[in-house]
Amino acid sequence: MAIKITLTEFMNFVNKVGSAKATVVRQAKRRHENEENPYTPGSDYWYYLRKQIQELHKKGKTSDFLDEVLDRVSPEKRGNYQIMIDGYKKYLGIRKKFEYIAPTKKNGL
Repeated sequence: MAIKITLTEFMNFVNKVGSAKATVVRQAKRRHENEENPYTPGSDYWYYLRKQIQELHKKGKTSDFLDEVLDRVSPEKRGNYQIMIDGYKKYLGIRKKFEYIAPTKKNGL
């Protein structure tokens, strides 16, 4: 049985060790087998931040663009979003240059 998984699910799997990997797989299978509750961006905690990071690179904006994200998210998310934004800005650094490359889709996997 083949299922499609999100990048977040894949990263959760990669970062786990031992029996924790099996738990991640079970959770992903259960989530995708339940067709009544398919994936929706509204239930994805990090969706908005990921889209803004993509926008940052697509439009060639500066990393300060991400500070504006905090004004547009709920107060409950601001603390975690701030941590992630600070970490991403640190990762970007001053001297690195990034170019957005549109992902390609491949059918028949």
